[in-house]
Amino acid sequence: MIFNYIRRSAAVAVAILCLALPVTANTPSAPKNYANAPGLKEYPNALALILEDDLTYTLNADMSAVSTEHNVVKILNKEGAEFFHVLPRICNTDEEKMELEYARVITPDGKVINVNQDSVKSVPVMDTDAHDSQRYFIVEFPPLEPDSIIEFSVKNTVFSRSDKRWCGATYLQNDVPILHSTYKATVPVGQEVYTYTNANSDELGEPKITERNGKRTYYWNTKKPYDVLPSGTNRPVSENYYKYIAITNFSGWEDFGNWAGEIWRLNIADDGSLNMLSSRLTSFSQPTEEKINNVLNHMNNYIVLNKKTPFYTRPNLAKLSKSSQLTVSESAYLLGALLTKSGLKVEPYLLTLAEATTIDKLPPIPSYVSGYLLKITDVTGKNFWIDPSVPGKYLPYPSPSQQKAIALKLPVKDGETAKIEVTPQNLSIDNICSYRMEGIIDKNGSQELSTDISFTGMRTSPLLSVSKQLDKMTFSQRKELVDWLINQFNGSFTFHAVPYASYFPEIKDTDKTVTINSTVRFANCVRNNRESKYYETPIYIIRNKTLQSVLEKDREYPVCFDAPFVDEINYHLILPKEAKINSYPESINVSNDVGSFVSKVICRGNEVWFYNRVEIKEARVYPEKFAQLQELAQAQVKIAKEFLIFKLD
Repeated sequence: MIFNYIRRSAAVAVAILCLALPVTANTPSAPKNYANAPGLKEYPNALALILEDDLTYTLNADMSAVSTEHNVVKILNKEGAEFFHVLPRICNTDEEKMELEYARVITPDGKVINVNQDSVKSVPVMDTDAHDSQRYFIVEFPPLEPDSIIEFSVKNTVFSRSDKRWCGATYLQNDVPILHSTYKATVPVGQEVYTYTNANSDELGEPKITERNGKRTYYWNTKKPYDVLPSGTNRPVSENYYKYIAITNFSGWEDFGNWAGEIWRLNIADDGSLNMLSSRLTSFSQPTEEKINNVLNHMNNYIVLNKKTPFYTRPNLAKLSKSSQLTVSESAYLLGALLTKSGLKVEPYLLTLAEATTIDKLPPIPSYVSGYLLKITDVTGKNFWIDPSVPGKYLPYPSPSQQKAIALKLPVKDGETAKIEVTPQNLSIDNICSYRMEGIIDKNGSQELSTDISFTGMRTSPLLSVSKQLDKMTFSQRKELVDWLINQFNGSFTFHAVPYASYFPEIKDTDKTVTINSTVRFANCVRNNRESKYYETPIYIIRNKTLQSVLEKDREYPVCFDAPFVDEINYHLILPKEAKINSYPESINVSNDVGSFVSKVICRGNEVWFYNRVEIKEARVYPEKFAQLQELAQAQVKIAKEFLIFKLD
């Protein structure tokens, strides 16, 4: 299996460097003159510009492959200098060898600084014996400044594997503008080849195809620059819409899924080393739910880190079962093996990055796969869904962020064929977040807020699973997990004030509800209008831009929620005794097929009771239903702009 592809994402900007010691001694040609290259004037919102993006891919007769990557990046501002000072990449040394051919910095005054061997480092992804081959390879450039240019060339050799599957791909678009790209792929003449791109012909054109010495070469050359996608919230994963080129011997997603099914069966097929562990956890006489719970309780012994080991990498289950840490793919395979050994029917799904409207436009290659989802069905037809990234609990539906997703159902028996399916979603009332808050505002405009936030249904799963692993984690691992958890709940509420203390320090665990308690002190939550002598304060706590994003002009992308949900707020606010309330937000009640929005305010003396409820019935809202979502968003924005206004006698 030969995979060379360049992934670019917001997390690492151009994450375009994967290095292994030692640095080779190749001498580059003299640098070009980029004095006339565009800059901040033409791209005022960019950190940097990729001036040249030249990639080659060569498939050899023995099914090994070699790729080279040459990039020239112009730094535009201090943020870009800081961001590109270090470039990391993940590499599996059991399957590939990566070498830095050369790297250099061209300063604004034209001085050339070559990057030496001491600037290249190899760091383990995880500190366990089971993951020795998984490494971060990092290059550190000398201090950069605006108008500096970094240039480098990387060679990647991928070893031959027996399944003879291969692909090469590159993105022509990124979160940093790309001004020029070339891509050259060479394969033996007898190889079956499929090429994919979503770029228009006036942007890219057809590949130039030549044959020589028993090899066929495909060459693409971009005709125009590719700018970044429009910014915005609640967008699908960017890879759905980035321009790309791909070449592979996968004929389509079904072909890809059948191959992935073979990998699944191979990777969970244990040589017997897990038999004793499996027999200790479960017995064939146990009911389905009891078996699942016993296996999941065992999985709590591992820290599952959000490391994206490629799903096609062959794990050593015996070694992993004795490790303290697992990647998400490894968790899926260990779970699958243990559940299968206990006599359960496990159906694996490969989650894709695609939306319903993009799956037919995306190439069937590993870079468009995000991970596994497991389904178990008992004899009564009841389904149990398990997310291997948080394997602490089974759910009646896929976990939030995995609902209404496009997934490949992998074949697990001979004669079965992979299928593209849409994962099910829960009802909104099965996924409730309830805020109960008590606020007291003093004469100085400060507020003390006591909060109980209760999660019921699907939202409890990540919290419960994570809480069981926290005690085993180091500080850096906790931080990484918290960052991941925040992304899982990226529509969380935000306060219109500045907290003095961190909130949500305590998690209370129950069978059906998770409640997080905290007391927070805010400053400057009251504003004094000196002309009218009235005070005003926001009474509204808003779900962060989940609805308002649909109000963007000319939005073409679906609005993405983790799952259908209900958010409700009960807020009791006590003002100073001298306060006389002048006005407050009006009550609103809007309902349609997409969801509903309800807002009510009751005032008595110096006390205010506020109730707000937002319901969204679909995990994905596509443009044909934007008008209904906009109706809810406009109602929410109207309330968000209004204040509680009062006077102090």
